[in-house]
Amino acid sequence: MQTTRHNIELDGDFWQLISVGTVTEDGETVHAHLSSLARGEHQRNGFRPGQILASIPVPVATEALRKLRDDALTNGQPFAASRLENEIERITTTG
Repeated sequence: MQTTRHNIELDGDFWQLISVGTVTEDGETVHAHLSSLARGEHQRNGFRPGQILASIPVPVATEALRKLRDDALTNGQPFAASRLENEIERITTTG
């Protein structure tokens, strides 16, 4: 499992990180809401991606969140960057 940009490769497919939830009791994985970049349904109003809930390693989630934070800073979105930084701190200090 690795990240490319802020996408996560899982079982040969690429997923976009939507949100992170609770860290597991062992502190090694975090529940994450992921949206597929390839799987889904084409509808009249566009593509509706498939979504999953998966447990991913904390370092992978942290790397994806850091890349999202860096994009937010680059695009002049300090509030979004601050929220992402809070999520990074939350999942890396839990456990």
